[in-house]
Amino acid sequence: MHEEHVDPVEFARGCCEYGNLFGQKAFEAHLHQVGQCPGCVEELLTFFELESFGELAMLEEPGRELTRRAQYREMDSLLQAFARLPNEEKFERVCNDGRFHTATMAKAFLRNCRSRWGSEPREAMFDACLALVAAIRVRPTDEDAPLGGRAAMKALAYAHQGNVWRLLFDLPAAEKALGQAQAELADELCDQRVTAQVLRYQSGLLRAQRRFSWAMAAIDKAIRVYGKVSDRQGEGEALLVSARLRAAAGQSEDALLELERAEPLLERVENQRIGFVYSNLEVGILGHLGRYSEAAELLPEAMALAEETGNPNDPLRIRWCEARVTAGLGDLHEAETLYETVRSGFLELDAAFDVALVSLEIAQLYVEQERHEEVQHLACEMIPIFQSREIHRETLAAVKLFADAVRVEEEEQAETIGKLSAYLSNARHDPAYRFSL
Repeated sequence: MHEEHVDPVEFARGCCEYGNLFGQKAFEAHLHQVGQCPGCVEELLTFFELESFGELAMLEEPGRELTRRAQYREMDSLLQAFARLPNEEKFERVCNDGRFHTATMAKAFLRNCRSRWGSEPREAMFDACLALVAAIRVRPTDEDAPLGGRAAMKALAYAHQGNVWRLLFDLPAAEKALGQAQAELADELCDQRVTAQVLRYQSGLLRAQRRFSWAMAAIDKAIRVYGKVSDRQGEGEALLVSARLRAAAGQSEDALLELERAEPLLERVENQRIGFVYSNLEVGILGHLGRYSEAAELLPEAMALAEETGNPNDPLRIRWCEARVTAGLGDLHEAETLYETVRSGFLELDAAFDVALVSLEIAQLYVEQERHEEVQHLACEMIPIFQSREIHRETLAAVKLFADAVRVEEEEQAETIGKLSAYLSNARHDPAYRFSL
């Protein structure tokens, strides 16, 4: 019994009897009304026996909508069982089981990839590989595929692989994968949203290669494409990438303008991750601009968002912003306490680069207070942190060079700290990048 609206099955039966034109319009309205009622949707799916998608063919668009809902329901059930399998069996299933050869499944694997690439990049790469296997087998008639069909889905899979390779510090492999994505997009009929997404990941690679002007050109093009196809969320997320790029390039005023452009486009309430990224960027950029009081007012909301994401890195990053803001407001003792908390947190997470960058900001506080011996001690502490982890050879050499330099030239400690900090920010994704004083 559905007290809030008419019986879904009786109404659907009537729509079918009236025929296509009236039935389609009436059913579209009805589907919108009952779409949020799980009971109604279940009854409709049962009525239409969607395993064969029988009577829905005459209802065209609303029929396709219910067909998609049936596919998603089947996919969720299939993926729950699939998640418990070992990776080797997962790969075999995706290769040989036709139920996985759909755009819907490929998109599900890509969602898994994005959800894990920040914390488990190697598992994310496996998800991207599954997506590519599924994409290669997508049928030309698959209505859930973007414009361009199989080529567009392959482009998305290659682009995700490229982004994960970047996170795994293999820039040549990232460049190759993103090149394959671009090759798949050679067909001008491909969905422009896919083109924009590939450009977003391309800009990340160019940023890692320190080709800032090229990275900005790529993300600016993505923003224009999203605007052209009226994808507000995509445009807003691309503007966040643009803001981060400009902040990294020292263009803080321009970065803040990009954030202001992004704000009305983003669904920050529904997407916790996007809400956190926006807040983290805003606090950080205001701090770089010396607007510490404004940044301090935003910190409680930013921390609340960070704690909701479930990623242990996120609260540490907001606490790191808080340490910078506190130092900017003149409370160096409290700032030092906050920095030490952040440093300990990153040590527990085995995040050596972040430990080093926080250590350098602590060292900068020591320099401001003429605590030169503590700078030397902190520099020496950094060497075993990097030695005990799989860190690039060039980076370890840079840290050793820094430790030697601060021991002999106290008056140049601040400049040396700044150089190493800039180097580490750039070297994180590039093992071949060399440091020089």
